[in-house]
Amino acid sequence: MQIVDELPSGWLVSPCGEQLVLFIKDPMSPDNLQKYYLDKWSAFNGNRNKFKSRRIFIENEAIKIWHELINKGWNKFEIRTHNVA
Repeated sequence: MQIVDELPSGWLVSPCGEQLVLFIKDPMSPDNLQKYYLDKWSAFNGNRNKFKSRRIFIENEAIKIWHELINKGWNKFEIRTHNVA
């Protein structure tokens, strides 16, 4: 399955690496009206820097935004976590 065929889930990073968006499916939304949270972050060196905003979209809107971002060169991204000893 290609990334453009996936349902929105996880992080996307902008082509310049200065922005991140997180798509989260709302586990409490009813099956007939699936909702997604879209969190926007600024980024620095591949790390989340500052939370910017959160919006809620119904599934078809979230899919449309996901595809638009992918078509503009955004890529899936795994957030690096730091282990504290």
